[in-house]
Amino acid sequence: MMDSKYSVSHSVLPSECDASGRISYPDVFKLFMDIASLHAEDLQVGSSYSRQYNRFWLTVRSRVRFLKRPYLLQAGEVSTRIQPSRDKRCDREYSLNVNGKVCAYGVTEWAMMDLNTRQLVDLSNVYPEGLDCNYEPYFSDGYHEFSEEFNEEYQEYTVRSTDIDFGGHMNNIAYVRMIFSLYSVKDIVALPISEIETVYPSSALENEVLKIHTMKKEGEILHKAVRPNGKTAFLMRILLENHQ
Repeated sequence: MMDSKYSVSHSVLPSECDASGRISYPDVFKLFMDIASLHAEDLQVGSSYSRQYNRFWLTVRSRVRFLKRPYLLQAGEVSTRIQPSRDKRCDREYSLNVNGKVCAYGVTEWAMMDLNTRQLVDLSNVYPEGLDCNYEPYFSDGYHEFSEEFNEEYQEYTVRSTDIDFGGHMNNIAYVRMIFSLYSVKDIVALPISEIETVYPSSALENEVLKIHTMKKEGEILHKAVRPNGKTAFLMRILLENHQ
């Protein structure tokens, strides 16, 4: 049976650090998305597979818990593993470890679209046979359900060319960076963030002006980015310490 876990060594790079000298919150998401791509390619279901069958991996939602963000040039390991597929959805889990200790861990729900039919693909026919996915999930309580009740006030963000990936729409990490760009350095340092959860209902395109609504509740901050057509492009929940 083939192990579904995959790991690579990684040192925190200067380009990944925020003003605190630690790896930024968006860059932890980036590390996890990047290793997912590397592992998928190793399993022969990555970008080469997608081009051959005209299919595209979709990030549905993510959840990351932060324990201790490592500092500049600290060396560690990034790992990912696959949970059993649920027909047209599957969870992929991640961890960032330094000196044998977990600094952050997370999970992403993935789907794959057939670009010819615009329908989701049954993932049980995508991953190799004999893949061992029998791991205890990192999160036993699944994903958070978002409320659509946000304040009318909003900030605007114009989707830039640098936000667009090879799929022709705003990259999922670019949404996270967009939200953090609304905060000052002082705010980011002061926020006791323990967890971030994201959802990607629809894809924002270049030059679209997104309206970003914010709602603060006890122990959490919620953000919603709305496209000009009224569709929600992105939802993000910041959970603060002692409110897990």
